[in-house]
Amino acid sequence: NSNGLADAGETIDYSFVVLNTGNVTLTGVSVDDPKAGSVTCDPTTLAPGESVTCTADAPYTVTEQDIIDGGVVNTATGNATTPEGVDPIIPPTDTETTPTPAAAAGLAIEKVASLNDANSNGLADAGETIDYSFVVLNTGNVTLTGVSVDDPKAGSVTCDPTTLAPGESVTCTADAPYTVTEQDIIDGGVVNTATGNATTPEGV
Repeated sequence: NSNGLADAGETIDYSFVVLNTGNVTLTGVSVDDPKAGSVTCDPTTLAPGESVTCTADAPYTVTEQDIIDGGVVNTATGNATTPEGVDPIIPPTDTETTPTPAAAAGLAIEKVASLNDANSNGLADAGETIDYSFVVLNTGNVTLTGVSVDDPKAGSVTCDPTTLAPGESVTCTADAPYTVTEQDIIDGGVVNTATGNATTPEGV
């Protein structure tokens, strides 16, 4: 999306420049990197002062956990074998952090009221019923669990599924219709407020 940040689902191509800084030839040059996975170096033998660019065999896919952690942090370790009689090298490391968007939880809710208008007058008369449903949308960039809706008029509300990935939505429905009362008539309408709830991942 050209925002300069590593969003979940985007990929990162890793490469590594390995330089022989000593005065003896090194063999079996390799790179270990938990994020990059398998890495290919060609050639694997470096004379003093020579370098090789090693490349990860596959791109790394940014995860939601990377977003929660605040960035894609990984450490690459170089390895090589020294000639016989030469002390082993101390494996050098290099850590790279690719910035991600800040982890942010967000929830939106839209209520739909469907009047069972027995006399077709377009008004909620006492004794008529209203079916309530609620569209709950995850507007953040982290997964939400335990999605639910509280509504004093609707009573018990069922949401299925109750886990929403970023951008996903669910339609929750009241388990029973609401029956319009005389007090609603006195109040001038059936007024109620629905509240959406959800649990954020640890660290958010």
